[in-house]
Amino acid sequence: MAGNDDQLPLSSEEDARAIMTGGVPMGRWIIETEHAAVPFEVLIGTGPDPDEGERRLGDSGHTHSHDHANGHGFTRWVYRRDGIFDVQALKATITRLPRSVYRIKGFLRASDEPDHRHLLQAVGMRGDGQPFDEWGERPPTTALVVIADEEHVDRESVEALLDACVVGPDGGSAGP
Repeated sequence: MAGNDDQLPLSSEEDARAIMTGGVPMGRWIIETEHAAVPFEVLIGTGPDPDEGERRLGDSGHTHSHDHANGHGFTRWVYRRDGIFDVQALKATITRLPRSVYRIKGFLRASDEPDHRHLLQAVGMRGDGQPFDEWGERPPTTALVVIADEEHVDRESVEALLDACVVGPDGGSAGP
């Protein structure tokens, strides 16, 4: 919480706008909202790239008109594979996923610890994974829930990107 010395005395909305009219630094947005209604794509980091141009008050880059809060427009599926995954390749792939992929979460069989489930969590183009527990009696099968924009996601392309991280059933090259 900022102290009183860090706060500017603003007498009106116009004063606030005047402070911001000098431009917004690259990589930052100022979004004018009512009741914190920010476009979903901006919140999860899959919206327009702020470095593609300067953003000013009221310019969120959000150009379509459907309501994200109503739960429409999403699709989800479970990506299942029996092979072993290269976790480093998968982390790199997450940074290249299309912006239409919002979230991926689940367990996979990792090449560095094939006897342990590896927990993967990704939001937008950020992801992390770590060893979780032993497979035990469970079949060592990768199962990742993918949540994406129903209208814009190309499921086959997303699955092809993920498939490229499979190094084989025994840790060797998957091959064609």
